[in-house]
Amino acid sequence: MPGTTKPSRDSAQFAGQVNRMFDRVASRYDALNSVMTAGLHHRWRERAADRAEQEAVEIAMRDAEGDRARAAARLGISLSTLGRRLRAGEES
Repeated sequence: MPGTTKPSRDSAQFAGQVNRMFDRVASRYDALNSVMTAGLHHRWRERAADRAEQEAVEIAMRDAEGDRARAAARLGISLSTLGRRLRAGEES
């Protein structure tokens, strides 16, 4: 339309336009996606969710490993020594 200006991508107006567009197409998109993928998109979504959950667990494990390394450094011992002490139930 001549004479109209587009809202910038970081504006609330633009976000509102995008949200309204998705609201209009969402129900048709899901139905069309089911037809086009013969229902496989449900499995793809499950896989993506499973993968995201697994990645979250791996991140938490790496974070815990970092916590143990920092604790060992504070105690002035190696990480393996800290592990042995923790398994043995020692406090320090």
